Amino acid sequence: MTKQANTEFSPLESGEYLVRMNRITPTKTKTGVDMLKVGYQVIKKVGDTDENESKSKNRLIFENILVGHPSETVKEIVEDRIDRYLKAVGESNGLKGIGHDLSKLSDFLDLPFKAKVGIQEGTNGYSDSNKITSFAKR
Repeated sequence: MTKQANTEFSPLESGEYLVRMNRITPTKTKTGVDMLKVGYQVIKKVGDTDENESKSKNRLIFENILVGHPSETVKEIVEDRIDRYLKAVGESNGLKGIGHDLSKLSDFLDLPFKAKVGIQEGTNGYSDSNKITSFAKR
């Protein structure tokens, strides 16, 4: 008997989850801006009982991070986000601790952290989706 993947695509309810970044892929946007395609896998909702755990376990949250955006404001937001992620998974100096070398982010895959997850309203024909709104140590 094979285990079926969770094919639920509606957003998770807002709340705090234990998650891990399970993939990071450098790529470019259609306009040539450097981007990281990131995936987070839910381990469990914080405070869930074992019988409720299966509703969120292994669900995925995706994020595209524009690391090469020409806007200084966007660059600052991106650097802050990556810095907070690194601190949540144990790199106490955050982005500075890896020398601002984004290629080292793959060294921090699969490390559990707590994430506040919210729902981002869909636009331009896209459905609502989840977004990690904050990162914290587990």
